[in-house]
Amino acid sequence: MRRSSLPDLVEKAKPSVIRVSSATSTGTGFIYDGQRGFAVTNAHVMGGSTYVQVENEIFSCGAKLVGRDDVVDLAVIWLLGETDEYQSIDLADSDYVRQGDDVVAVGYPLGGVLRRSSAITVGHISSTGHSGVVSYLQTDAAINPGNSGGPLLNADGDVVGIVSSRIHQHGEDAVQGIGLAIASRELIDRIRRLELGICVRETFNNWLYNYSFDIPEGWHPNAIEDLSSVTFSTDDNNAHFSVHAVDLEDEDIEDSHDGLKVFSEWVMANAMDSFDSSDDFELELFEARYRYIKGRYRYIIKFRDHENGTHDIYLCELSPNFEQFAFGVYVRSYVFDDHLLEYDADRHSMLDSFRF
Repeated sequence: MRRSSLPDLVEKAKPSVIRVSSATSTGTGFIYDGQRGFAVTNAHVMGGSTYVQVENEIFSCGAKLVGRDDVVDLAVIWLLGETDEYQSIDLADSDYVRQGDDVVAVGYPLGGVLRRSSAITVGHISSTGHSGVVSYLQTDAAINPGNSGGPLLNADGDVVGIVSSRIHQHGEDAVQGIGLAIASRELIDRIRRLELGICVRETFNNWLYNYSFDIPEGWHPNAIEDLSSVTFSTDDNNAHFSVHAVDLEDEDIEDSHDGLKVFSEWVMANAMDSFDSSDDFELELFEARYRYIKGRYRYIIKFRDHENGTHDIYLCELSPNFEQFAFGVYVRSYVFDDHLLEYDADRHSMLDSFRF
């Protein structure tokens, strides 16, 4: 270590390194955006969990899954602690890593069984390369179970890799000193998608508004400027699915005839007006009714535009925690008539999979 002394580098990094405990496994992660409370770990550390516990020597709190990529084995989580700003580690561009560079792996081997604080191992970059679609850094720094998701630091204390796995056997031959870290460039290239909750395992998870739905094959994010309004479209742009969050006040919520909470007529009218004002065609109302779906009341309003296609507006019932979060969502989906048979099933599968 030439540019920073090893003790100084470790002291700087440790507040940003966290132990991550899911329902099925324990690993490591690190905070890369302390202001927003975003951290990264391996997707396999998360398992099937959407909520995990994180801790280090400074703090302990829960964290929610924001987005994951199972192909590259990365997951972004949002820390739910009361701290205004966490200490973070900078990401370096792994494209500039050279064979022979000094590196330090920081993590919680064996889930922190050996000690409460994180541990370090020191080594070099043995080689760089690809495995399938993923760029890896090979290191001879010791990697053990529990290190997964932790940072691999360069001599400046910046992250050049995310520790992923080690090779301990090849056929019948024992192997030593081969640890793998996902190159930091893989995270840098995907960070926007992960922060928006777009998951390669065909699920969109809106971590901010606490809903998710499944994405069929052949659909892609079309317009996601912020998480209050998202749109997915087919590759040929002939079918669309939009979800809009609505901030609610007390007067926006009414009791239905059987005591359930629903949107007020005022909210629904404004939702319809927002579509009318942005579209270049007239919509004819042909159905409006309540429907009870999976424990929630949805007010469904359907429109038909005879010239351009069939359009549905689904004004969904509020989040189960609406009293705390004070928001609801409405969904608009449509398919142009020429492609109705092709995409109508996809559209309804997304509606059916919609969940808070």
